[in-house]
Amino acid sequence: MNIKTIIFDMDGLMFDTETLWQRVCQETIHTLGYEFDSDFNTIGLNQDDMKKHFIQKYGSKFPIDLFKKSYYENMNNIIIKEGLKIKPGLMELLEYLVANNYTLAIASSTDFNRIKWYLECAKIDEKIFKVIISGEYFDKGKPNPDIFLKTCELLKVHPSDAIVLEDSKRGIEAAYKAGCIPILIPNIDIIDSHTRNMAKYEFKTLNEVINFLNE
Repeated sequence: MNIKTIIFDMDGLMFDTETLWQRVCQETIHTLGYEFDSDFNTIGLNQDDMKKHFIQKYGSKFPIDLFKKSYYENMNNIIIKEGLKIKPGLMELLEYLVANNYTLAIASSTDFNRIKWYLECAKIDEKIFKVIISGEYFDKGKPNPDIFLKTCELLKVHPSDAIVLEDSKRGIEAAYKAGCIPILIPNIDIIDSHTRNMAKYEFKTLNEVINFLNE
């Protein structure tokens, strides 16, 4: 495949933060006196959409600002104490892509400063990414395609010439709607047949992307 642009999602794709989210979210919600529902899914949502999701789930009296403050404090403390877990194959894939002159970008629903902090924690040079873009700058998050369309615009590449690596249903749908080439590397999000039909390819780990690009 003669494609030289790779757009990365981040949470659950580059770093094992979705599993950590479940752990911290459950603890924080319980502390506030609410019951955590294991089926409650905010994977791929930007901050505004996540807030709406919480209010819809727990009602208008849910202390969303207090939740966010406690949640991020707890999340940060765990990462500082235990380290940021990197998904298998990420470092090898980045090394391969840089060595072979691919154009790289990150398009994540997470806020911009957190993206940069995660890269710092993982000791990944942010300069290898030509574009880093956050969902906080968009009114509509994934599965809306705007974040990928804007990333392609900034990269000056047609969406059909960009591979998007995603782990979530919302992310795959957004990449598909944008006209990019969605590649699914599942994590903890439950992937249905509809999502798999939108994904152009599916691999178990990021290591398999190297083999695919070599072919």
